[in-house]
Amino acid sequence: MLDVDHLPAYLGYSETIRPAHSLVFVIAVLAVATITIKALDIELVMASAFMGHMAVDTGLFAPFSPLGFTYYRLDPYRIEFAVAAVLCALAAGVVLRMRVKGEEVGGTHNSA
Repeated sequence: MLDVDHLPAYLGYSETIRPAHSLVFVIAVLAVATITIKALDIELVMASAFMGHMAVDTGLFAPFSPLGFTYYRLDPYRIEFAVAAVLCALAAGVVLRMRVKGEEVGGTHNSA
């Protein structure tokens, strides 16, 4: 699933941009998730997935497409993307744990 953004090319469709490599795309997706899902842990997992994808992918990308099509090599930032992915994933775990504990205190799982 990591490189599902390659699917159009495998199916023979021309891809002028790759949305999975666009900061504009990920910001739009996170904004929609914030408005619709309203679960910070899910949003952090989505951000982690994006950062993880960027950490393992190589090549030239237009990170500001469709607003700009200047291509950059992201390879020099692999470590930073990987660290950001891990931090987002850890933060998602903390947020989820806090939410579950809050539900237990307010719900029927309270053993006190």
